[in-house]
Amino acid sequence: MILPDVNLLLYAHREEFPRHDEYRIWLEDMMARVEPFALAGVILSGFVRIATNPRLFDPPSTMKQALEFVAILRSQPNCVWLTADRTHWAVFEALCGEPGIKAGLVTDAYVAALAIRHGCDLATEDGDFKRFLPRLSIRRPLSD
Repeated sequence: MILPDVNLLLYAHREEFPRHDEYRIWLEDMMARVEPFALAGVILSGFVRIATNPRLFDPPSTMKQALEFVAILRSQPNCVWLTADRTHWAVFEALCGEPGIKAGLVTDAYVAALAIRHGCDLATEDGDFKRFLPRLSIRRPLSD
C-alpha cells in the first residue's frame, strides 16, 4: 500500500511545480486503482497548512481549494485511513532516538513510523526520509 507524502500532494495540486502534470497523473492513477492507498491526518493537515501559506505561494490555495483536494482523496473507495496507536508510538520513539532527529525531522519520523507500522511504502521526493532506511520503504513515483 502506498502512503503519499505532503510534497507529492503539493506537486499534484499546485501548477507552478516542475512536473506538476506528471505528479497529478500519478496521483490520479493511484486513486483509480483497485489496490488500496493510504492517507493520514498528519500528512493531510500538513498539505493544507503549506498549500494555504501566503509566504510560500502567490496566491496561495484557498482553504476551500485545499480542503476540496483533500476531500477528493479521502472519498476514494480504495482509500485507507491510517491511525496512530501504541505500536506506532513505539516505532516513532525508536526513530526519534536516531542521531540528528530534532525539529522538522520529528514530523518526518512520525510519518515514517506510520508507514512502517502499517506496512506502507512512503511515496516521497523528500530525501530526509532516507535516514530511516532500511526500516522504511520509500518510493519515488516518477523515478521508480
